[in-house]
This record gives sequence, structure tokens and C-alpha cells, in this order.
Amino acid sequence: MKIRILKTVFWGLAVFIVAGLVSSPAMSLPIAPTGATNRESSQLIYKFSNDVFTNTIEGEDLDQDTVIQLTNTSFTTPVNVHVQIFFSALETSPDPDVVLVCQEINFTDFYTPGDSHVYDLDERGVFTNDPFDPVDPNKDQPIIDDGEIDDEIGFVVITPIVGPLDRRAIAHQNLIGTSYIISCRKTNGKCDDFEEHDGYYLNAMGRDAVDSTGNIVPNGTVLDGVNTGFILLQPEFLYLQFTEHLEDNDHDRSDFDLIDISSISFRDDYSGALGYKALPNASVLWTPLIFDEFENPVSCSPVPQDCFITIGLNEQLPEYQTSISFPPTRLCPGNTFDRGFVKIAVTGYDGLENEMAMAAFFEVQGELGENYATGTWMYADGPRTIPAPPPCTVDADSGEGAVCDAGDCVAAPECAVDADCAEGEVCEAGDCVAAPPECTVDADCAAGQVCALELCIADPGGGGGGCAIASTATAGTAAANALVVLIPLLGIGLRSMLRRREED
Repeated sequence: MKIRILKTVFWGLAVFIVAGLVSSPAMSLPIAPTGATNRESSQLIYKFSNDVFTNTIEGEDLDQDTVIQLTNTSFTTPVNVHVQIFFSALETSPDPDVVLVCQEINFTDFYTPGDSHVYDLDERGVFTNDPFDPVDPNKDQPIIDDGEIDDEIGFVVITPIVGPLDRRAIAHQNLIGTSYIISCRKTNGKCDDFEEHDGYYLNAMGRDAVDSTGNIVPNGTVLDGVNTGFILLQPEFLYLQFTEHLEDNDHDRSDFDLIDISSISFRDDYSGALGYKALPNASVLWTPLIFDEFENPVSCSPVPQDCFITIGLNEQLPEYQTSISFPPTRLCPGNTFDRGFVKIAVTGYDGLENEMAMAAFFEVQGELGENYATGTWMYADGPRTIPAPPPCTVDADSGEGAVCDAGDCVAAPECAVDADCAEGEVCEAGDCVAAPPECTVDADCAAGQVCALELCIADPGGGGGGCAIASTATAGTAAANALVVLIPLLGIGLRSMLRRREED
């Protein structure tokens, strides 16, 4: 019995290890082409830029800073969040042909009911208005103050979690967010003139927490990535309309239109050591097709993704930022269309991946004019996919001789306990197998017993010679075990024969 228990324990451990290392649950979450930007949701994604760059047209050195805001609109439920900031270190790779892998810094934060926090991402690090300083209301509290995200561009993912040490994702359909990206001319680290800022607001992209049928799950539900999770954002096509305005008038004002096109790509990992985390992804491929105002199409070279990229459109509408971290610097280099639209086919999804894109438009005017900027998420098209229901949810859904295992009908096991098997058999891993021997050595038996023919029997004991001989016998084989029983009997018979011979 002892041996059988040990076998069962180690078999169970082996199955757990194999499943944990090489098996992953089948994806069963719905897919949508885009998320929510005008209502509450559970996970928020923002673009940010802390880039110091030279403006394409004016040739001036500018600095961009980003402020993002997050609000818990629930006035009854507090929530913990995990803030992940992904960025490419522009200054670490002067070679424009080097594809930079996203780096990450992250922290957790706590929101009371109705709470709203503002995170200031600038050259110093990340600062927040919480806790509020009543003595100096304008003073921000540092979260990360090592300047690690200075001169960076990237994106931010904010996820509701169980707690700071348990970062499993949960549903909390009460999050809204906005970012403000501002460019300014700086002297001694400060903007020269607030009137000359080029800035734009952009609502965060939101993802709902849903079940496998696409229904939003209750707040507080722990998301496992199989039966519940964030809806996957996987557009089939992305669209962007563009028009260049060139104007000369009596005030000698010239308008220059610039476009920064940004792609955000990441995948969901629900099985991290601490819980959920977003992971940068580079498997998605953009294949652009640009149309002029007369609907004439021109193909552009495919653009692979690298977690986050920012590029210009073409020669007529180049990038606003010049310190771009990913080649090419333009979506359709060499093209000169000044108005029309772009259709981008998105391919390469291989699992729990998300892709979204936004565009920032800048109108840079002459010395007598004011600069203008606006940002928008790009139009996204594609089917909204609900996964097919599993073949079964309970054993009754499967036919005779089958059971339901993780949504699939599989053959029912031969047994569950030893009593289900015939005499002389035991149940191991659902199969009836021959019962192991009761013993193979004396140590397998209880005190006062020895092992003979794989059975534990009472130690026959006996007198001197027999016992001495028996004590030296080993039970390594069935024959040796049999001798333990036979030798004492032979000893007794031999002594009887000798006594009769002496009497004669």
C-alpha cells in the first residue's frame, strides 16, 4: 500500500509539471477591431512622448511631455491598478537600422471610490498629484524620479488588479482616461511661451472585461484569459484620411501639415509569476495601400511592428518628430500624394495579441501664425468574432462512455478508485492494472514478519542453527525467501534422524 500511494503522488506531480511547461489553454476570448474611447472600460491604453527632437519643417529643438489622467468612476468600489510604461531608448541606439526592443518600468497604485490621479511623465520621471499636498497644491509626488523615461516615446497600459502583491487582472468597468501630449520650445528646462505650444488631447483606448460569449463580466471577476479576459483588439484593416493645406496670404504666413502615425502592439499574459501583465509584441505586420483623391492606389512596402513605432506618412506629409526609433521614417516613402486615404492590412496575429494605431496632425505656421495639433485613433475595421462554444460543459453533454474534460469530450477513464477494478488489480491514472506485490524484501513487512514469495508471513523463528542460517539469508529473490521457511524445517528433521541413530 505504501508503494502504491507513492506512485500515485509522483504521477500527479509529473502531470502538473508537464502541463505547466508545455501546455497552454485554448484561446476562447472574443475579438473586436477596436476598443472603447468614449465610455468606461476595464483596461486603458495611452500613447506618451517625452521626446526631445528637431521639428521637421521649422528646424527648432522642441520637447514633448505627456500628462495622463485616470479616474475611477465607481463611487462604491475602490480598485488597485498596475501601471506599465513601455518605451524605446532612443539615445542608446544611434544606428537607425537597429530595431529596439521595448523597455518597461511599472508600479502599482490605489484608487478610492470616485478617485482621479494625474501622472506627469517628463524628463524627471513619473509624478502624481496623489497624495494631495495642502501646503503646495501644485507639488507633485514622485513615483519614479530617476529620469529613466527622459527622451523616450511609447505607450502606457493600466490594468485593474487584485492587489499590489497579487496582480491577477480583474474586471472593473469603471475606468476612464485621457492623455495630453504637449510640445514646446524650452530654455533652461522650461517652456518659453505657452502660446507657442503644440498640444493635443486623446482619450485612452479602453478594453472591456468579457466572458467567452462577449458579455461584460461583473466587477471584481478574476480574469483567467480562457473563460474570462479583456476583449482582444485585432483589426483586419486600419484607415487614415489625409489632406495637406498650403496657404500664402498677405501676412506671409505659410502652413505646413505634418503627421505622426503611431502603432501600439502588445500581447496579454495571464500566467505571469505575479499575475497578469502586458508583453510587448513584434509579430504583427502592416501592409499599406495609399490612395490619391481620384482613388488611384499605390502599394507601399510592408512595415513590421516593434511594440511601438511612430512614423510620418509620405514626402508631402512627413513626420513631426525627427528622432524616430524605427525605420522607415515614413509609411510610404517617396510617395507625394497630398490628399486621399490610406488602407493598412494588418496580419500576423498568433494569439492573445492586440494592435491599435493613432495619428497626430500638426499644422505648423509661420512666425505670425499659431501652431495647431490634434490627435485621433485610426479607423479600424474587421469582424467581431465570438468563439464557438465548447463541445461540452458537463459530463452529461458527452455521449456514453465519455466525460467532459476542459470543454472537450474524452473517453471516460476505466476506474476512479481501486474498488472499480477486478480482484488483484488497482486503479492508476484511470486504468486498472495488476496490483503490486505485497513485498519484495523483509523491510516491506511489519515487525515479526518476513517476505516469502512476495507475501508477508509470520517470522517462523526456530532454534539456533536454523535461525542463524535464516538470518544470513537474503530476500533478494523468491527462491531465497522460500529457504527462510524450509531451512528450519530441514534442521528439525535432521536432529530427529540423529537421535534415532544413536538409540539404535
